[in-house]
Amino acid sequence: MRRTIILTVILTLLFTSVCFAYGMEKGTVAYYKYPIIVAVTGYSNYTIAKIWSGYPSIYEGNRVVGDLNSYSSTDWYFPNSDDICTVYIEKQTYSKDEVIRWLIEH
Repeated sequence: MRRTIILTVILTLLFTSVCFAYGMEKGTVAYYKYPIIVAVTGYSNYTIAKIWSGYPSIYEGNRVVGDLNSYSSTDWYFPNSDDICTVYIEKQTYSKDEVIRWLIEH
């Protein structure tokens, strides 16, 4: 039992360090209507992305892990539903009003 706990802690620390080393962040799905996903990080940074491949079974409030701060295509992982999809990041902003404006325009 003790070995299992120690192994779990080591693997968790290793996974966390690898995620941060490769620019992966954790966020929350603030809005989702296929193919648009809006994710927000703990710093109130909003990322608007379009799904390129995959049809994830996600909902608002689900967690998202991936590169949330670059303008390119990247894979996002959704631990709640164990889904991975490729997205293209369209816009990043710190303003909720700007997100709403972008959604209305598109």
